[in-house]
Amino acid sequence: MSFMTISINVALLQLLCVLNCREALDLGAVGDKIAKTMHVLEEAKKVIYKATGDSGSVEIQGRTLQYEVKGGFYKWEYQYTGKAWDSAAQITVKSKGWESSGGAREHVLEDLVAELRKKGFLK
Repeated sequence: MSFMTISINVALLQLLCVLNCREALDLGAVGDKIAKTMHVLEEAKKVIYKATGDSGSVEIQGRTLQYEVKGGFYKWEYQYTGKAWDSAAQITVKSKGWESSGGAREHVLEDLVAELRKKGFLK
């Protein structure tokens, strides 16, 4: 687990503790601060999501394969998902649960190539 993952997990746990206190005490001023903090956290999440994403294309046997990789939280862990497609063949594959953007990109492209071979588009 990376330092960034641990830091974000700790911050989210702290926020959950604060939210539980708000529900128990129902403090108006604290509630406003929590709402602002949640907004900031949502914006930070979007920035991290964009910063860890990747997209592009590769050419294999004359076919252009496009891919997109994004990072995000799943069950309190930061993971990467990948999506790859061949527009001409109208084939799209997805892969999820990877620890790095490179791993997600590699596996989703491998899955797409396997699918294209299976359907006869690649040798």
